[in-house]
Amino acid sequence: EKNRTFSENMTYSKLNMILRNISTKNIDDYSGIIILHGTDTLAYTSSLFSFVFSDTDIPIMMVSGNRPPDDEKSNANINFQTAVRLILEGIAPNVYVPYRNADGKMWLHIGSAIRQSPNYSEDFECVSEKKSFCLNDADLSEVFSKCLELSQNRKKLPFELKNSALIDNGVLMILPYTGMDYRHYNLDGVKAIIHGTYHSGTVCVERNFEADEYNSNSLLWLADECDRRKIPIFVAPSKLTTDQYSSVLDLVKNSSAELLDMTTESAYAKLLLAISCGYENLSEYMYMEISNEIIG
Repeated sequence: EKNRTFSENMTYSKLNMILRNISTKNIDDYSGIIILHGTDTLAYTSSLFSFVFSDTDIPIMMVSGNRPPDDEKSNANINFQTAVRLILEGIAPNVYVPYRNADGKMWLHIGSAIRQSPNYSEDFECVSEKKSFCLNDADLSEVFSKCLELSQNRKKLPFELKNSALIDNGVLMILPYTGMDYRHYNLDGVKAIIHGTYHSGTVCVERNFEADEYNSNSLLWLADECDRRKIPIFVAPSKLTTDQYSSVLDLVKNSSAELLDMTTESAYAKLLLAISCGYENLSEYMYMEISNEIIG
């Protein structure tokens, strides 16, 4: 009882407590693991656990609910029942989020590709139709076949996990907004940065043409500061395409910032794990698909 917490109050120490608790068990003795988790930070934890458990041989279900289980409008019980049923029927190893949305559709999401539920909503969605499955009247054998393929694509992390204090400080995540001034961010102690994007994968570089000047409202300004401090910057979700915005092309051409084709939540969790474990080859690692996180 004393260890219960609201998911909005999740911290590194609480994540470490969960991970240490699981590490004390011989998980090979189980058909699967069910982790009860609140909705507010569900996507962050499911992303992190997707990497931590990328080479496990059993399924891990992250189960939450839009309301307490004793509320007649709650989806908590059906989410839990679905998790149990999928484990008993032999779904392939991976980290999953079974969740029924308000329209009555029950979805099974791959943990590394789910996004946070938006404000004013109790629904969850995945960024790729290849990594999310509607279970209503679905052919379960077909769903299981696709899940098996995704499971077999997972890789072992290129570094060893620590036994204690697994998650530690070091990663700064910045989400864009109009008028942001990067002078307001203290970079002392920051080892790496995940920078979010607007809906089209863009960020503010401030200028319209490469020859123009820019100031501290521009991500180019932050990139210059990070170069001086040797702090890598990763931008997610975004990628280079034939019709990419000129602002993104400007950023890639004139800074060391790197684009990641994955959710902001997954990018943050993936980078956080590497920084916590002292892994230094960040660029190669962030582009290596570990647990179905790359969307394209």
